[in-house]
Amino acid sequence: RGPATSFVLVTTSRPEALDESAYLAGQLARLSIPVDALVANRMPPAFPGPGPDEARRRAAEAGAPVQAWLWNNLAEMHEEERLAVERISSAVPRLGLGPDAARATVEDSPADTGELAMIGRISARLVGATAN
Repeated sequence: RGPATSFVLVTTSRPEALDESAYLAGQLARLSIPVDALVANRMPPAFPGPGPDEARRRAAEAGAPVQAWLWNNLAEMHEEERLAVERISSAVPRLGLGPDAARATVEDSPADTGELAMIGRISARLVGATAN
């Protein structure tokens, strides 16, 4: 292994996956292999439009049950996305990422992340990314 060897850690926001990733990062650290990038895979999509509080308010005011269900569903999706981002952010210290480590997120999608086109898009996000 050369001095330029580093590791791209790929995880999801599930607590079990983050625990496994933290363990792996610890093992890599013991071998002096830095984790230079993080890919948060299978992230819930971020939805534009009204946030969860506004969606819940609109659900309460909806005239038809189906409209209320749709607004409540949007609020739940916002909450799912917020929790996923929060879990990833709070796990970063356990993952051994340096301050300049690149980070990218990949939304949960029917496309296989092993497809060459998807790998190219992830790579572009990492190369063009700055630590945040």
